[in-house]
Formats: sequence, C-alpha cells, structure tokens
Amino acid sequence: MKKNLYDHLKSYNHKIYPMHMPGHKGGRYRLVKDAYTIDVTEVPGTDHLYQASGILKESMDYISKLYGTKRTIFLVNGSTMGILSAIGGIHEAEDTVLVARNCHQSVYHGITLFKLKPLYIYPEVTQFGLVGGIDPRKVEEILIANPKILSFIMTSPTYEGFISDIESIGKICNRYNVILIVDEAHGAHLPFSKSLPDSAIKLGADIVIHSMHKTLPTFTQSALMHLNLEKESERKVLRMLQMLQTSSPSYIMMAQMDLCIRQLMYQEKLWTSHLKHLEKVHKVLNKMKSIRSLNTYRSIEEGIIAKDPYKHILLFDKSDISGHDCNHLLRKKYNIQLELSSKVHALGFFSIADSKSALASYAKAIRAIDKKLKPLKKSTKIVSGFDRNQKSLEPYEAFAKNSERIPLHQSVDRIAASMITPYPPGIPMVVPGERITEDLIKQIYKWEEEGLEILGYEDEKVDVIL
Repeated sequence: MKKNLYDHLKSYNHKIYPMHMPGHKGGRYRLVKDAYTIDVTEVPGTDHLYQASGILKESMDYISKLYGTKRTIFLVNGSTMGILSAIGGIHEAEDTVLVARNCHQSVYHGITLFKLKPLYIYPEVTQFGLVGGIDPRKVEEILIANPKILSFIMTSPTYEGFISDIESIGKICNRYNVILIVDEAHGAHLPFSKSLPDSAIKLGADIVIHSMHKTLPTFTQSALMHLNLEKESERKVLRMLQMLQTSSPSYIMMAQMDLCIRQLMYQEKLWTSHLKHLEKVHKVLNKMKSIRSLNTYRSIEEGIIAKDPYKHILLFDKSDISGHDCNHLLRKKYNIQLELSSKVHALGFFSIADSKSALASYAKAIRAIDKKLKPLKKSTKIVSGFDRNQKSLEPYEAFAKNSERIPLHQSVDRIAASMITPYPPGIPMVVPGERITEDLIKQIYKWEEEGLEILGYEDEKVDVIL
C-alpha cells in the first residue's frame, strides 16, 4: 500500500536535509510543541482579527511597536494576500502603477484583478547573469515622465538575496507623492538583527510585506503586512484584506508569528553567533577551484547595495557541471536538497534553524563535489535578463478576452492569455497582454530540457488570445 501524504512528507524530512524554505527546516526549530491546543476559533477571549480589541490587538500592537510601523497585521494566506490587499486597497480601476518586472506573479494577479495599467521598470542584471536590483535614477526618470503613477511595486531582496537601494527609492517616491510598496517576502528576518542589512520598513517604504515562513521558523503561509499610511488609506487596505483573506484565520499561525518575534527579534548574541557559523561556511567554500560561492556582494551599477547572507548562491560558469547536476548530487549522495538550481547557478536557503553541524555538513558536501571537478579554462557564456516584451493589451483586457491553447512552436507573435512562469521563483517571463517572442519560445524549450517546472506551459501548449 502506498504511503499517505502525511507519512510521505514526514519521511522526506527524516531522510533529506532541507536547504530550502520553510525556515523551520522540517521542525528543527519549533516554536509550538502541540499545535492542536492552540487551534481555536473566534470565541470570547480569543478576539477577532479584522476587528481586534483583545489579545490579537495586543499582539499586533506589540509587534508594530517593535518594527516601528503605524500598523502591522497578521496574514495567514501568505504574503500573496498582503500584496493583493495593498494593490486593491490603494488603487481604483484604470490607475497607473509602476511595477518592477521581476515581481512575483501575485503582483500581476493583483494588477489584473483590480484592472490597473502597469508600466514596467526592468531590474539590472548582474555580471553572473542573475537578476539584480533597481536603479533609483531610472525610477525617478519614469516618475517624471509619467505623473499619473500612483504607486511603485518592487521586490527587495530578490530571490537570490540582492537588496536594492530602498532608502533612495523611498525618498524619490515621496518627492513625487507615489506610494512605495515593497515585497520583502524573502527578507522577513532582516529586522531581527542589527548585523543584517536594513529592512525596507526602516528605509521609508509605505507598505512592506513579509513572508515569515521563508526565512524564519514559522509554518508556511504565515506572513505580516506593515503599513505606514494615512488613516484613510490604511482603512481601505485593511478592508480589502478582510474581503480577500479567509474569514477563519489560523490561530496556530498567528501564535507562531507572535512567539517567533518575541523569541528571536533583537537577540543579538544569537544572531551574531549564527552569522559566524555562516562565515565559516563561506570561508570553506571560497577555497573551491571550480564552483564559485557568492557570499557578500555590492554593485551600485547593478542596483545592489547589499546581499542577504542567508541566501547562498553557487555559480557554475567556470565548472564542467551545471547547477542542476550539483543539486542532483547533493540530493542523491548527501541527502541535501537545495531551494533552486539552473544551468549556471544553484541557491540554498539558510535559516536560524540550521545548526553549526548541519552547516558544516553542507559545506563539506559541496567541497567534496568540487574536488572531483575540472575547472574550465574559459567561463561559460551567460545569457540573462528579461525580454522586453511588447505589451499589446493591458493584463485585465487580455484576461477578459477569449483564448485558445495552441502548441508552443505556433505561438510566436501571438498575444499571451496567461502568464508563463518558471517556478520557483514565480517571476513571469510573459504577462497576459504581451506578445510571445521567438526568444521566449527558445528559452521555454531550454527550461524544459533542464527539467524546470513551467506554470502556464502544459502538454507543450500555451494559452493565447483568439
């Protein structure tokens, strides 16, 4: 008899060490011993999330004070719900919004759902071929040229941990009366220690969304939304959240987030000690001859002012194996699973749940793989970046049109009816309303050969507008 889902997942975490999210790493750091005892509903004494006046209000007020925000509220349907609520709460249909083109797919869902008109700003590309940060100068150029823009939605840190100059961007947005929304899903841990790069909350963002589970020891879908808005705008965002998020919020998630913040925020000795363990990992891996380990990184030209040390990038442009090969070897031989791999890089997620011995084993495994490789005399050429696809229709217009599913090879120059998104990290390479190019089709075939999961591409077909 085949295993049930529970046994299958439990078996995975016994056999495999997860260098991926969620940040509790298979329960290796536990905030709640018995979740059943705190799985309650809205009865006297437990409060109501959307009209909090008791214990939930006390908890969120305390958290807000620690973060230094006007308002912080629990999200229990993931950071996606915060993004949708922020977009829908501050905008009306037909509003113009500036969007960083490397935003998560949930941003494009919000733009479509609320019938907004996006203008795209493209992130810089690093010398390694990875998506970098947003250049503040380019933000200002676009805001000057388009005075109708009401908000700017961007992602920082990126999936790989590159952090943009939020302070400069925030000042620019404030100068032009533009609301700055930062998807800081992958930086929920940043406010926890002075030894980490500053959070967008501290640097002037108006709305910041945190995915707690990505880098901290809480259950998947636990998140926070931080608001620094005027009262009327705040009210609209919270009203939108009540409309979109579940009416039965998980007390397990909310209690976990409360405990996580109380136990781990500003525990400098704990974080300093753990960061020293990470430094030892990087020190060992910096000695490799073929695989390159990217630790700290800063490049103003690439829009990057800092890198999150809890995102570990491995580069294979000078190696005779790919990131996929390394990920496979780690899983098969060393029982370690990375978060992501591609042809030229791989990505591991560290968290406070990783013990000193676990980190040492990880470094030892990668070193062992590297020792058996022959370094290339010439680096592999890296082709990167986003195609600047032609937008023929607004996303909401494309969504309303009739569509058909056709073979990918027949879709060149057709208008996409749905997103085409490699997952992870969930950043769409084509958005509804954009034309499908030959280059995109070639890229999809490459991803398919590499074994990547591609949302919006199924049975070798894609959706296009009739």
